[in-house]
Amino acid sequence: MIEPEADFWTPEELAESQTYISRFFVVEDGKGYGSALLEAVVEQARKDGKKWVRLNCWSTNKKLHAYYITHGFEHVRTVDVPGRMSGALFQRKIDDSGFRE
Repeated sequence: MIEPEADFWTPEELAESQTYISRFFVVEDGKGYGSALLEAVVEQARKDGKKWVRLNCWSTNKKLHAYYITHGFEHVRTVDVPGRMSGALFQRKIDDSGFRE
């Protein structure tokens, strides 16, 4: 299991029940592999009783931000950490039915 990056998330957020995605990418664009992987992670998080699926990505990659938003994630905030390209924080809340809230 990957732990959330403490540089980005608050102590309160770090303490919440979550699945954290780190270094998520697919090689072949446009074939639905990324969508399928995201949904599998969300489903596993639901089965594990997690409250959130969270991730961070490059703060400058607006196309990727839009991609996560179309998959039910919300932009939490963007954090500027010196020496890091990442910093755009996203999360998706998991309810008991597996559907997005």
